[in-house]
Amino acid sequence: MPKFKRVLSPLEQRVLRTIKKYGMISPGDHVLAAVSGGADSVAMLHILHGLREHLGIQLSVAHMDHGIRGEAARREAAFVQDLCARLGIGCVAETRDVPEHKIASGLSLQEAARDVRYGFFSDAMAATGAAKLALAHQADDQAETVLMRLVRGASLKGLAGIPACRDGYIIRPLIEIERRAIEAWLHERDISFVPDTSAGEQHYQRNKIRHQLMPLLRDSYNPGIVATLGRTAALLRRDEQALDALVEDLAASRVEIKNNEHAIAVTALQEAGADLYGRLVRRIIAGLKGDTRELTEKHIEAILRLIEKPGPARVVQLPGPWCVRRQYGRLIFARSADAPAPFYYEAGETPQSLDIVELGLSLRFETVPIADSTAVFNNADKLVAYIASDRALGPVTVRPWQPGDVFYPLGGPGSRKLKDLFSDLKIPPPERRRVPVLLFGGRIAWVCGLRSDERFKVLRGQPSALRVTMKAASYI
Repeated sequence: MPKFKRVLSPLEQRVLRTIKKYGMISPGDHVLAAVSGGADSVAMLHILHGLREHLGIQLSVAHMDHGIRGEAARREAAFVQDLCARLGIGCVAETRDVPEHKIASGLSLQEAARDVRYGFFSDAMAATGAAKLALAHQADDQAETVLMRLVRGASLKGLAGIPACRDGYIIRPLIEIERRAIEAWLHERDISFVPDTSAGEQHYQRNKIRHQLMPLLRDSYNPGIVATLGRTAALLRRDEQALDALVEDLAASRVEIKNNEHAIAVTALQEAGADLYGRLVRRIIAGLKGDTRELTEKHIEAILRLIEKPGPARVVQLPGPWCVRRQYGRLIFARSADAPAPFYYEAGETPQSLDIVELGLSLRFETVPIADSTAVFNNADKLVAYIASDRALGPVTVRPWQPGDVFYPLGGPGSRKLKDLFSDLKIPPPERRRVPVLLFGGRIAWVCGLRSDERFKVLRGQPSALRVTMKAASYI
C-alpha cells in the first residue's frame, strides 16, 4: 500500500512555504536544529520533525550551555536531551566557557557568547555531518531587531534585519511566523518548553522594546506591526543585496592584495562615487581583518577625509592593530607597524614577578610595611601602586584594556570607563593596547602607570600593603 504523508497543520504549512520560498532545504539535507529549550526552538524542532517526510531530511539537535547560568542552564540541557530522546533525534550537547573567552578575547559578553556559540555549531555540524543549521528566530524577533536598530541608528544593512538564510547554510524556518502563533500551536498540542527567565528584565533594551514599545505600536498605531516591519526589512534586504553585489564587483576589480595589505587607488574610489565610498571601505576592511567589529562612522569619516583632501601621507587608526594610510594616491589598509602582540597572563596566586614579554615590561609584587606616607595612600608614583593586602585576592590577571572596561579612579566620585581615561590623558588609540591592566578577582586594581582603583586603596592603620612596581615604558 502507498505511504501517505501526515496532514499538516496550518502553521506547519506556513513554515513549509517559508522553507520553499527561500530555498532553505534540499531533499537529502541533514539539518542541525539549535535548540535552547525555549518556546521558539522547541516549536521549530517539533515542526521540522513533523516535516521530515515532506522535506526528505535527516534531523539532529545542538544545545550549548554557555557556562554562565549554572543550575538553570543544566536543567535546560537535561530538558533538551530528554526531548530529543523522546523524539528519537540525536543530540549534541556541550558546556563551553563563554566568560573565559570574553576575558581572553577582549570582547563584550554578548560578542563572546556569539563567537563561542557559532564555534560550537560548527563543531556540531562537523560531528553530525549536517549541511544546514536551523535557528529559531521568528517574526517578532525580526520586528524587534528592526526597531532596536532604528532607535540606535543603523545602516541599510542593519535595518534589513535578520536574514532568512545566511552564508549558504544558516536557515531560519520560523522567520515569518509570529510569536503568539507559535505559542498557541504549542499550547494546542500540550507541548512543554522552558520559559524565558529573562523576559521580565525590563532593563535590557530588547525586552523594553518587546514589552513596552511593541504593545504600544500594536494597540495604538498598527495591529499588524510585526508583519509590516517584516515586509519592510525584506524590501530593504533586497536593496542591500543589490548594493552588496555591486560593491563585491568593485572590490574584485579595484582592490590589490599583496603582503597582507589591501590597497585601492583614490581615483578608483572617486570613480565609484561618493555614495559608495563608505560601503566599499567597509568591504575592504572586512576583507582585511575578517569583520567590521568596533568600526564606527567616525572611522569611516576619517578615512573619507583621506580620500577627499590630498596632502602628505596620513594615517587613520582602526579598531585593534589595523590602520589606513594614504600613500602616493592610494589608500593602503594594513596592520599597524607598531601594533603590540596581544597578551594575557593569569596566576592563581600573587607572583613575585611577572614579565609582559610582548611589551618589554615587568611587574614586581612584594608585601611591604606601611609608613605614614602620603605617597603610599595617594599612589603618587605612577610607576608604583600600593594595593590593600586584604583586597589583593586572586586570580591575578594582566591584560590590555577591553571595550567596556570600567574602574573606580582613586579619589574619584565614582566609576569611569577606561576609554574616557585614555581620551582625557590624550593617549592615542595605537598606544592604548600597550597599557597593561592589573586585575584581582576580575576587578581592575591598577591601570598600570596611569591610575589606581579606589576599591583597592590602602587605608591608614593597615600594617602592610602589596606594592606593585613597573618598569618605565614609552607611554608614561
